Amino acid sequence: LTLAAACMLLLSADAPAPAHRGCTGAGIVGIAPNLPVYSLKVLDGAGVGSLSDAMAAAEWAASAEGQSKANIRVINLSLAAYISPSDPDYQATLDVVCASFKVADDAGIVVVAAAGNYGSDLRGYLPASCPTVVAVTAMNPASNGVSSYSNYVPTDAALADKARVIAAPGDGILSTISYFREASGYRELTGTSMASPHVAGVAATCFMSGTCRTGSGATGMSNFKKLQTAAKERLGGGADYGFADDAASVTNGRFFGSLLWAKF
Repeated sequence: LTLAAACMLLLSADAPAPAHRGCTGAGIVGIAPNLPVYSLKVLDGAGVGSLSDAMAAAEWAASAEGQSKANIRVINLSLAAYISPSDPDYQATLDVVCASFKVADDAGIVVVAAAGNYGSDLRGYLPASCPTVVAVTAMNPASNGVSSYSNYVPTDAALADKARVIAAPGDGILSTISYFREASGYRELTGTSMASPHVAGVAATCFMSGTCRTGSGATGMSNFKKLQTAAKERLGGGADYGFADDAASVTNGRFFGSLLWAKF
């Protein structure tokens, strides 16, 4: 399967990276400043690649070699491939693809993926359809509503499917970009690929705080449950949080999840 994507980033629990030298007053600061970020190249310069390469990268991150060299705790996958759920090979494809990401989940790594930008049921979009992958939908902070392009799960989806879904800001996000495309190295971008790194960043802070843990049977999804619990806690704390069509105001049979909360 061919990927259309932004990037694959991996966040480590190792010692912080050195501070940047020189301050220009321009640029961006992430949710988890100074945390080491690793990039495993799975795409070409046009943002296109093979899903098998992303699968191999996830497996490497979970391997003894990957853990000893990088100690990856969170994987962000701002990318997607698609196979129709009506395709006769759908389930077989899902089983093969999702097995790789389950390897990472079993290692305690939180695997986060963009839900997709087609305003449709996210089932069939990979890896967001995998049962051990967090599917990130997008909301628009300017309108305080769901992003019109964001994929979702139907409200009648299984509870396990909805438990994997969470929302984050995805519109007009200042991001780094290839100097080939933008001389400044920065550009405002929009999509669930911009929402997904917010969740990955908060997951990293969960590990940094000690709330999310490794070992003793901890999985990526058991750690993500702590982010989901925090989001629901914040959403239930008052009407000043959340967005139109969030988990507390579902309409039109579309479930986008609760809005991420950077609690940790």
